[in-house]
Amino acid sequence: MKFVVLAALCVATFAFVPIDHKSALETITGQALVDYVNSAQNMFTTKHTEVSDEEMKSRVMDGKYAAAHSDEIRATERAQVLDTIPATFDSRSAWPECKSIKQIRNQATCGSCWAFGAAETISDRICIETKGAQQPIISPDDILSCCGSSCGNGCEGGYPIQALRWWDSKGVVT
Repeated sequence: MKFVVLAALCVATFAFVPIDHKSALETITGQALVDYVNSAQNMFTTKHTEVSDEEMKSRVMDGKYAAAHSDEIRATERAQVLDTIPATFDSRSAWPECKSIKQIRNQATCGSCWAFGAAETISDRICIETKGAQQPIISPDDILSCCGSSCGNGCEGGYPIQALRWWDSKGVVT
């Protein structure tokens, strides 16, 4: 009987043919893409939006923030390059005790990726440094609301490095 079950499992394994979703997904857009996403999962329902390209661009952080503080970020020493860089790396596996690394937060239509990125970096670094003993979820809203113009313009974009400096000098709530 064990042999029959084993044989059936082997046949089922070799009969499985993976489907190449990538090539199909690269060709669908609009409502067809929405329909595909909704049929492929049941965790949420997505909708097609009629937002124009101009409106969408207005919701994305302006490129001016990328270069504004670039002179302050230069490294003072050359980084040592590892001889062997792993082919893959998953921080969720490297630090499984850190729940913040696994989280995906939603900034909605606010161009606050700079504040979210800083808050998530802070949360993750604290957890990694304390080997999971401390697991704060730092508030990007606090950074957006309290850091002020030195960090940027709220939902219109900002400077992650300034948010990290704000945390270092003033602190950020969870």
